[in-house]
Amino acid sequence: MLNNLPFLQKSFPVSFSKTRLYRAILFSSYHSLCHNQVTQCRIGLVSSINFIFINGKGSCGKDTQADILLKSLGEKTLRISTGDIYREARDTIGEYAKYHSFVAPFIEHVDIQGGLLPDQVIVYIVEDIITHKLTEGKETFIFTGFPRTLRQLELVDDLVSSIEGAIGTHLHFDI
Repeated sequence: MLNNLPFLQKSFPVSFSKTRLYRAILFSSYHSLCHNQVTQCRIGLVSSINFIFINGKGSCGKDTQADILLKSLGEKTLRISTGDIYREARDTIGEYAKYHSFVAPFIEHVDIQGGLLPDQVIVYIVEDIITHKLTEGKETFIFTGFPRTLRQLELVDDLVSSIEGAIGTHLHFDI
């Protein structure tokens, strides 16, 4: 279905360690994913549990496209921002305040030194959120700018592989 869309430059399988379920789609411009095309192609959702990872350079429109997808895919879809998770956990506010004890030891490293949370920490938190949201009936999870490291990718691949019937789609904006 995706190969028939005019904005699609290239589609190829990505060999991740276990699943080989990921498809990578390379877009040439920010304007390549308009609302009508998203509604039409539905990003090829073929599973009851779907993971969509949107990556690209800063300010390339990842969040904008995630919002379009969220609106298009409906109420069983959740957008997960690891930045929002970190900020809410750090500040002990909102839905993710319960993860404060996980991020507290790394606040100086992240906020002052500009580092990232350790891969195992952020992936554990994401996994916990997904597990909880699956029980609430969520079926599709959209991530922007995540995973950010090779180790996160490996851990996320293990996570997706462990969920029966799950499939991951990777959208990369190259502008």
